[in-house]
Amino acid sequence: MPTVEGTVPFTTAPAYRLELPDAEPPSAGFPVLLALHGFSDDGARLRARLSGLFPAPYAVLLPDGPYPVVVRAADPPRVGRSWYSYTGDQAAFREALAVTGGHVERVLAAAAEAHRLDLSRVVVLGYSQGGYLGSWLALAHPERYRGLVSISCRVKVEVLGDGLARARGFPVLVLHGAKDEAVKLEPQRESVARLEEAGVDVTLDVHDGGHGLKRSLAPTIDAFVRRALDGGDGRLGE
Repeated sequence: MPTVEGTVPFTTAPAYRLELPDAEPPSAGFPVLLALHGFSDDGARLRARLSGLFPAPYAVLLPDGPYPVVVRAADPPRVGRSWYSYTGDQAAFREALAVTGGHVERVLAAAAEAHRLDLSRVVVLGYSQGGYLGSWLALAHPERYRGLVSISCRVKVEVLGDGLARARGFPVLVLHGAKDEAVKLEPQRESVARLEEAGVDVTLDVHDGGHGLKRSLAPTIDAFVRRALDGGDGRLGE
């Protein structure tokens, strides 16, 4: 008998968490920090890692990755989330970034419609796996975002190709641990050098930790986000 194959769509509805300032929104809505978690984390766990930011004068949107993963090393085992599956195939990786990046932007649009967010003032933050996605999202579409915070990952400039030229002058803060064994510092230094050559306004801040998001980094992150969202003095005025 002949063998045939087919596909049937399967839809899921990943959650998001939105932390709003305790104030009336500006007429255009609250500016936004779009924060993307690491592999096997979720929005709630990233919120805990970023606890030093709160209370913030901007909204913080923390979507869950669309793909569930079982974390068997946890006690008891738990289900975390992922943004993509990576095999080393660069073409498949670019396609995965585009698919998941589109999902993240739909989450942002839905949250903005429901909660008065200002889509003209959005900074992207990505931690670990979320940093790979966030770096691509912000640098491939600099006209849509105000800045990028990239934490414990490598900015994969090779995926951006000639499109990196559009990010000239775009503000980027790269935070990396000197003792990071999961993502070595030197390859990230090379990526930062490539960003500088392309005219990106990039700052590399190396701390004494390993692969993680140290709570002590919150003031550095907050100061950068305020400047990027306001475009000047960090007061986040209308």
